[in-house]
Amino acid sequence: MIVGSGITGAITAYKLLQEKPGASIVVLEARQACSGATGRNGGHCRAGRYLEFKDYLEQFGE
Repeated sequence: MIVGSGITGAITAYKLLQEKPGASIVVLEARQACSGATGRNGGHCRAGRYLEFKDYLEQFGE
């Protein structure tokens, strides 16, 4: 059982399933998924930055 579906809870579930693919895991969340600190802080995950990486590399170099 994992309490919280933020980045820590999500990565914990992911890693547990990698280690034990047949494991039964439940993630408990009081609100919507990632609605706590993970969804509010400025350090949230955003794939768009990586999709634009080639453009940044061309503009600014290595």
